[in-house]
Amino acid sequence: AAAPNALDRERNLMNEDPKWQDTNYVLSSYKTEPCKRPPRL
Repeated sequence: AAAPNALDRERNLMNEDPKWQDTNYVLSSYKTEPCKRPPRL
């Protein structure tokens, strides 16, 4: 498990990087493996 600081750093990089604003890029690059948990409703 990554430390909270590392997670915050990654989140900040994603928010600052313009390509992450492109939904298609995020879906194709970030969501590559299926979620192992069922979605919460």
